[in-house]
Amino acid sequence: MVSDISNTVREITKMLSPISWRWDKNFWHEIAISLNLTEQERVKGRITYSFPNNQELSAYFDSRECLERIEVPIAVYWEPEFLTYKKYEKIIKYFFNLYEQAVNTINSILGNAQFNSDVETARYPEDFNVLKIAVWNIQNARFTIYVEDQDREVPIIMAIGVEE
Repeated sequence: MVSDISNTVREITKMLSPISWRWDKNFWHEIAISLNLTEQERVKGRITYSFPNNQELSAYFDSRECLERIEVPIAVYWEPEFLTYKKYEKIIKYFFNLYEQAVNTINSILGNAQFNSDVETARYPEDFNVLKIAVWNIQNARFTIYVEDQDREVPIIMAIGVEE
């Protein structure tokens, strides 16, 4: 796992936040080329790329093949189903600490998030199913950092996202 993610978060934020996002069919192809991304995998509704530094990025598309969102995993714990409850709680706490570090880094670039909290908060964005999320409004998009843990059989992930 990753212990100091500030440099990665700073690099990704500075790369993605200045883009004037569009959500039409041709937009993503232009951006992928400008970011020097290499296609790694293509399945229905998703293309996974790598940056020159091997950082992964997944682009998700609707049925018309228009970009819906992108996701850049920053930290992943692949096999939470094998953890005891105590170790699982320790990993979640670790991810929450990484999240706070990432939020502070992004705040230093984009200013304070418009939203930063967890599912217990009344203003929680309804279209997200994550444990914690911070949201910044950027050019025609929402820039997010979140911790996601949908099920014990699914990896725990902290990722940067951009979506309409």
